Amino acid sequence: MLSVAVIAFSFLPLTLFLFSLMGQQFFLAELLNNFRCQIMFLLLPFVFFFLLLRQWWLGLLFSIAAAWSMTGIAWVYFPSAQPTAGTDTLKVMTFNVYFGNPTPELAISRILEHDPDIVAIVEYSNHLPEALESLNEKYPYRVLEPRWHGFGIAIFSRLPLSDTKIHYLAPAEIDCPMIETHVEIEGQSVRVVGLHVASPTNSARLQLRNQQLRQVAGILNQKNEPTIIMGDFNCTPWSSFLVDFLDQAGLRDSRQGFGYQATWHRDLGIFKIPIDHAFVSPEIHVHDRFVAEPAGSDHLPVVFEISVTPKKQE
Repeated sequence: MLSVAVIAFSFLPLTLFLFSLMGQQFFLAELLNNFRCQIMFLLLPFVFFFLLLRQWWLGLLFSIAAAWSMTGIAWVYFPSAQPTAGTDTLKVMTFNVYFGNPTPELAISRILEHDPDIVAIVEYSNHLPEALESLNEKYPYRVLEPRWHGFGIAIFSRLPLSDTKIHYLAPAEIDCPMIETHVEIEGQSVRVVGLHVASPTNSARLQLRNQQLRQVAGILNQKNEPTIIMGDFNCTPWSSFLVDFLDQAGLRDSRQGFGYQATWHRDLGIFKIPIDHAFVSPEIHVHDRFVAEPAGSDHLPVVFEISVTPKKQE
């Protein structure tokens, strides 16, 4: 017979898992849900433990919880159906460089190392325009929205940018800009969006983040066109709020087929979570995607390569 202490200890990860499913109701549950992958690895040893002891009902219970916790994690390791690839590819990077970064030269070196055609700089603070000036020659087309706080943003591009708009995410007083611009690939206009939504450090900010996600989906839905949207979304792919956002905006995760790819915090080791994202519309073919090495920020850069499905000849 199993002791009460053993059963009580085993139910700790199960309780954490069950509570993490209540993110729609509780702020702390949504935060805990970010660590679904880690909770899964806490559950798995108990699956084998109970099955080894022939405690079938406990083994089944923990197996169901572990399998459920794997939802939204394991699927990204399997390739998905993609649209027809275009001839010309575009290499893109999104990098939250940390607004108080004391060593921006490390960010510059990482950008130059991976040599993207377009790079979105998240947390583009007031001291960075001068610090990143060495990028200007390589990226002659730029949209710069520096801020004193952590919600400044910029897009640097080798390709000409057109029809650029700056949207301000709600509420207006927090001064949170989102860049929407366009590049041309194989004669097609592709919308490129860079953003940084609110971090859910408390219940009110969680509601604010979710309000911003709904606002962004509404903006994207105003026009149907090939789209890349990237930046710091401050939630993981299995958050029900992010799932709703992708459904509302008609986007898919560029991680599909390329794995877990955690980006924050760089020093958390196995506890890192993926909160920096690149989402694409159905016309976009993703050729490659990876997380780059650390470069002076608490976030890791995301690099991906895409092309656009050729238009059908009429």
